[in-house]
Amino acid sequence: MPRLNAEQDIFRLKQFSLSQLQAPIKVGTDALLLGAWSAALKQPNQVSQVLDIGTGTGILALMMAQRFQNAAIHALEIDPTAQVLAEVNFQASQWSHRLHLHLQSLQVYSAQSNLGVENLAFDLILSNPPYFPLQSHSPQAARARGRSQIDLHWSDILAFASQRLNTAGQLALILPVQEWAQLLAEALRLGLSPVRFCWVAGHVGVPAKRLLSAWSRLPFNPFNERLIVRQGASPGSEYSLDYLQLLKAYFPGLSNREAQT
Repeated sequence: MPRLNAEQDIFRLKQFSLSQLQAPIKVGTDALLLGAWSAALKQPNQVSQVLDIGTGTGILALMMAQRFQNAAIHALEIDPTAQVLAEVNFQASQWSHRLHLHLQSLQVYSAQSNLGVENLAFDLILSNPPYFPLQSHSPQAARARGRSQIDLHWSDILAFASQRLNTAGQLALILPVQEWAQLLAEALRLGLSPVRFCWVAGHVGVPAKRLLSAWSRLPFNPFNERLIVRQGASPGSEYSLDYLQLLKAYFPGLSNREAQT
């Protein structure tokens, strides 16, 4: 995986770098998986408007900017520290003119849109949403805000997407697999159809722990796939070829040995 500069806390990818200094939530496997997987859902010429909900350091927005060269990328963030980092990272990239950061919640953004302030329809909406239940609290307040369901729940994202996706647009999420049944039921209730599922296991011999899912307002026969992140039977084993292939646009030439940090 890309090396992290310990002095500056920089996460380096092929075409951009991310400052993570004092980031409430730093770049992790979930974000990298969602970004690379979402980028493959659409051809570059099919996307002109993208929304990243809860951008954090800006990793997903920047991955989308790299993939969709003609798209405007909108990013929402409620944490002031993360918002500053995202702005720094956006301005340092070659796509700064296409990246638009909004320091507001999805609920506020949606309300303003309903008033006609910014009523865009999106070709792609993506989010690495909070997945700790309401009663759980992580040790640090900022991280808790980023990973608890107090400020945002995936059902809010589904409801927004059901109204704001273009006809052929798609919503992409990553969630723990135990959320699957509720996610499907709520999406169907809102008129969203499953397009694609990817069941992600950390290494060989263990069940999937994460679910990548894509949703559309159009009917689909959903495609199911499985991804194993590490090819051995332990968490410290080398990365699988499928995982490296998925990420090659962001980490080209990455071998199994180079992938180990």
